Amino acid sequence: MSCIMGSGLIGFGLIPAVCILGVKASLSPLKVDEFPLHRDMAGYAIILATTLFFCASGSVSMLESGILIMLWFVYLLIVVSCVGNANREGAASNHGGGGGRPGGKK
Repeated sequence: MSCIMGSGLIGFGLIPAVCILGVKASLSPLKVDEFPLHRDMAGYAIILATTLFFCASGSVSMLESGILIMLWFVYLLIVVSCVGNANREGAASNHGGGGGRPGGKK
């Protein structure tokens, strides 16, 4: 459990902070699309909360393990579908299409 929480703290706490410090040192603004950030934070929070809930009893059953694996696959499908949509929208905007976001806004 400590490995999961430790890697999450590094992945969502330390790495973004170091990147932001690096960008501030170069004096160029950091442009971040909010959707992937919120998607990943929500996915991590849901899976971590579910893991903590299942571990509260002292052991994790095969059913609970299956639920955690299923949650991970759902998250993975969401990420892959978002990347696919972004690639299609980017190709459309390069060919005079509707832009990079829904509604044609960039």
